[in-house]
Amino acid sequence: MRKSVFVVIILALAFAFIPNASFAAIDLSTADYNLDVVVNSNIVDFPDQKPFIDTAIGRTYVPLRFVSEALGCELQWAEETQKIAITKDTLSIYLTIGANMAVIDNNGAQRLVLTAPPELVNERTMVPLRFISEVLGAEVNYTPAVEGDKSRVDVAEKPVDTDEEDVRKVTIETEKGNIVVEVYPKLMPITAGNFEKLLEDSFYDGLTFHRVEDWVVQGGDPQGNGMGNPGWTIPLEISLQLNNTRGALAMARSSDPNSAGSQFYILKSDTPSLNGQYAVFGKVVEGMDVVDKIAVGDKMLSVK
Repeated sequence: MRKSVFVVIILALAFAFIPNASFAAIDLSTADYNLDVVVNSNIVDFPDQKPFIDTAIGRTYVPLRFVSEALGCELQWAEETQKIAITKDTLSIYLTIGANMAVIDNNGAQRLVLTAPPELVNERTMVPLRFISEVLGAEVNYTPAVEGDKSRVDVAEKPVDTDEEDVRKVTIETEKGNIVVEVYPKLMPITAGNFEKLLEDSFYDGLTFHRVEDWVVQGGDPQGNGMGNPGWTIPLEISLQLNNTRGALAMARSSDPNSAGSQFYILKSDTPSLNGQYAVFGKVVEGMDVVDKIAVGDKMLSVK
């Protein structure tokens, strides 16, 4: 495998930088096998180990090989190291049995994503369906069981957006002036996509910067006290090409790595100790003088 040595090194480094997160092994005592998995309108046949929902946490697990093949992927498995490589076109996902970190390589751009670890069940590699499908560019919809029918998960591949922007500019209008940031959808699709959704809903308009220190400003909390979120959280995603330097735009979170939602921070000084810990997804390109003037309670008049 052309990138295997490089990726093994990345995986080793990832665990040195990412805080420990609590991921329990799959609990089969809470498994609900009353489930159909449909990929591109075709029901996937699982001849031995069936997919199931871990009802304790609401996560769907599937045997990796059958779903990856249904999505047109190549799969490589190294039994000795228990490492897995899933490849489709220029996109590769690297996983390790029992490890909660996935390495994703998209045409040379590497990022790390914290996810539920794959596990071996009856000699089949079981993986979280939504994570794998969405990384591969598919949409996932769940229909719960009713009147004796099975629950159903539909996985549908989306057309490749060849016109997707590498960079998007966003203007944060404040009482002190405008801050213009670049956001990187291709480098950080989970984080930038979440930010885009919030912008489309005008979520940030009228919110305040609730934290200001000599090295950082932080805002985007609907409660205004550092405790709020939009009603959901996203997994920790880290680009190996973006660092916590002056002007960096990144998602704030609690001690739980997967707790980011809407709060973001902008750095006023280089802070390398945060590298590998937080999702940097953009940078200020105009208005750092405005960032330096922000005070606690200053409003974001609009973010678009």
